[in-house]
Amino acid sequence: MSEHAEVRRPPSGEPPLTVEMRAQRGAIVVAVRGAVDTLTAPRFSAAMNGALHAAAARRVVVDLRGVTHLGSAGLTALDHAARQAKRRREPLRIVVEHNQCVRPPIQITERDEVLIVCHDLDEALTI
Repeated sequence: MSEHAEVRRPPSGEPPLTVEMRAQRGAIVVAVRGAVDTLTAPRFSAAMNGALHAAAARRVVVDLRGVTHLGSAGLTALDHAARQAKRRREPLRIVVEHNQCVRPPIQITERDEVLIVCHDLDEALTI
């Protein structure tokens, strides 16, 4: 299972959003690279929804280590996916490592209290 797509963005120096879904160690990993903002959040959300549907009872890990910007639309998409995962009784795990573009918005909005925030992919795949 591998999906790779790009959303074209206006020329602003920011890389386009890329999303890759793959099966790894019994989980579905959604690896995201680029800016998650109003223009790209629908693609981000669709990828997480697709992973949650494909995962059945398996865990879903959203790897945000390659994200260069996480705006409010991206946070909203994470909230929606976390609620879906909770209904499945398999919480959404996100990987932020030391990504300074992702950690502050998650911490400031206190989403780190409702999401399972992992510091590396191995941790997210084993907890």
